[in-house]
Amino acid sequence: MTSFFYISNFLNTASRAIFSNLSSNGFKSLYLKFGFLFCSAFEITKSDITTGEELPGAKLKVSDPEGNVVDEWTSGSTPHIIKELEVGKKYTLTETIPADGYATAESITFVVENTADIQKVEMQDDTTKILISKVDMTDGSSEVKGAKLYILNENQEVMESWTSGDQPHYVEKLPIGTYTLLEETAPKGYIVANKVTFEIKDTGDIQGAKMEDEQAMGKVILNKTDKDTKKPMKGVEFTLCDSKGKVLETLVTDSAGHAESKNYPIATFKNGQYKKAITYILKETKTLDGYQLDETEHKIQFEYVDDHTPVIEYTLNLTNEKAPEKDTPETSENQGGSTPVSMVLMRLPYPIHQKQEITQILLFLCWLLRYQQDAWEL
Repeated sequence: MTSFFYISNFLNTASRAIFSNLSSNGFKSLYLKFGFLFCSAFEITKSDITTGEELPGAKLKVSDPEGNVVDEWTSGSTPHIIKELEVGKKYTLTETIPADGYATAESITFVVENTADIQKVEMQDDTTKILISKVDMTDGSSEVKGAKLYILNENQEVMESWTSGDQPHYVEKLPIGTYTLLEETAPKGYIVANKVTFEIKDTGDIQGAKMEDEQAMGKVILNKTDKDTKKPMKGVEFTLCDSKGKVLETLVTDSAGHAESKNYPIATFKNGQYKKAITYILKETKTLDGYQLDETEHKIQFEYVDDHTPVIEYTLNLTNEKAPEKDTPETSENQGGSTPVSMVLMRLPYPIHQKQEITQILLFLCWLLRYQQDAWEL
């Protein structure tokens, strides 16, 4: 009787024991089963959804239905083994922190089955993804080619650099967080844009960011003076036209003889690239009284300077000449109704030779006084 009691206790104790060893095929649970299964082992894999390879660096945990943490670890290059999970019980695998460059996976719930085989659970992580567009601010859609760009993380480390093309730039595996997009140089015709801050969110969906480049613009500056005195001329009018003669703007000089136009495009652009300089025509349409109108047509083209000069100034220093004075024939009216000198001499009571001497004196005086016409009438 006593021997049976000890044998019964031994079998009861042994039935609750679990032994495991590592074979050439991996972990395999060994069971002593006496009517019930007492233990199993789980192999948990954390993998890249694209390659299927083990993904190191993710923080994971397994919890029971009551929320108690059964096991927690950081994924490595091989699957993680959990032992002694209760058969028939439901557990939850949760990723608390994803590996850098990956989005957090959804939690997985699994039930421990009554089997001697090693059970497996695989959790896959998707990478973070973003498309970065470099576009023309004018239309907001044309990709600008040839801009040199780079991305900085919060530690001011360069995470990615490239030269923009005709399609948005694709970047993946940026860790979740905040980044800064910077433009180092802009292509011809454009100005370096302000920095753009963007966020990589915790998702495997394709995200987006956009940086807009502004086109360089041009402005006409006028300075108008008197050709002789160099004094500024106020109120002189000009028209600024396009190459086909369409009036774009009327400019009028101020008290300093100065006028400035609005800003205008310097060139035509196509598909985010500089194509051809635009020609403008400036003409004087009204000058001041007493001055000659300058009918010169000034053809203007703005020459692109660099990617840090947003407005290119085209300066014209122009002058006006005074109009020539018109000769006005003298009449008895503008002479005040005076009697001709020759008639006065004929009435003088002097001999003829004295009259001739007087005439010569008068001629000399007329020459001095610039009355040539009266002198010849003598």
